[in-house]
Amino acid sequence: MTDEQRLQKNRQIKETRRATAVRRQSQFPLTFTLKVRNERRNIKNNVFSELQLLFAEAKWVRNSLIAQLNSIRKISEFSYKDFKSVVHYDKDKNEIVSEVK
Repeated sequence: MTDEQRLQKNRQIKETRRATAVRRQSQFPLTFTLKVRNERRNIKNNVFSELQLLFAEAKWVRNSLIAQLNSIRKISEFSYKDFKSVVHYDKDKNEIVSEVK
C-alpha cells in the first residue's frame, strides 16, 4: 500500500466517523417495559395471542418510523398526526399496508 493510498483510506475513515457522530446526535433511546402475569384468566381471554399481535404491530410501527425519519432527516419535522399507516411485508415479500390505531 502506497503512502497516498494509506492517506486516502485514513481520510475516508475520518469522514465516516464524522458522519456517524453527526447521525448519532439526533438519535435518542426509547425503552418500553411490559410485564405479563401467567394466569388462567389471561389464557382464557386470549391475552397472549393479542400480545403476540401487538408485538408484531409494534415492530411494524418502529420500522416505519425509522424509514420516515431517515427520509426527513430531522426528528423535529416529524408529526405523529401525519402517521396514519405502516407498510410491512408478508413471508412472500408482498407489501401490506395497515392503519395505525
